[in-house]
Amino acid sequence: MQMIVHWGDNVCKVHVYINCCYLNFLLNLQQNAGLLQRIDSDVASKIKELVVEEGVANVEEMQRHLTSFVMKNVTPAPSRTKRFAPTKKMIRYHMNKAAKKGCDSNDDQHNLVQLVSVLSV
Repeated sequence: MQMIVHWGDNVCKVHVYINCCYLNFLLNLQQNAGLLQRIDSDVASKIKELVVEEGVANVEEMQRHLTSFVMKNVTPAPSRTKRFAPTKKMIRYHMNKAAKKGCDSNDDQHNLVQLVSVLSV
């Protein structure tokens, strides 16, 4: 790429070399703007609900559930942004987070304290 720069009476030719990938990113900035979007809070709570209550453990199955959930409950129907159509990696992260959160319930901790006190007597 070549640019011509004018400084008063002087004209300079400046050669600019830009990485093709970076240039493509800049040209498609609007399309790439969704890369860092967080998923919608309703979608995250639906993932938690499906993992805890329904026992969904497969990422592909979770994607099908989320697609139908978004189409039914989000108006107007959103485009395929990561906010409403998270990647498999994001879905897996939220599924693992929901599963781990269920492991540390207060009832289990209370029962553990009682069992330890009974066994230590």
